[in-house]
Amino acid sequence: KELATPTHPVDPRAANRTYAQARELALSLLAKLRAGAPIDPLMKEYSEDAGSAQSGMVFDVRPDSGLVPSFKALGLRLNVGEAGIVQREFGLHVIQRVE
Repeated sequence: KELATPTHPVDPRAANRTYAQARELALSLLAKLRAGAPIDPLMKEYSEDAGSAQSGMVFDVRPDSGLVPSFKALGLRLNVGEAGIVQREFGLHVIQRVE
């Protein structure tokens, strides 16, 4: 809720969530991925980015890809199947390398 701006409204599920609660949720999702849970159902249920939740789109991560630098850095560092968390101005992002 602390991250809402006029151009980036907060998902209704997050409207009353504190940063500490959001971090706890992100860490629990990361633990599920690390335990072998598939990312697609988790993304559909928990993603607060409507586009990502619906599409399940995979982003090609290469050194020259046009991704946000912190996403690219984590994506290049992870091995296939590994997951991590990136914090940005719009919140916490759980990322898993799938290819």
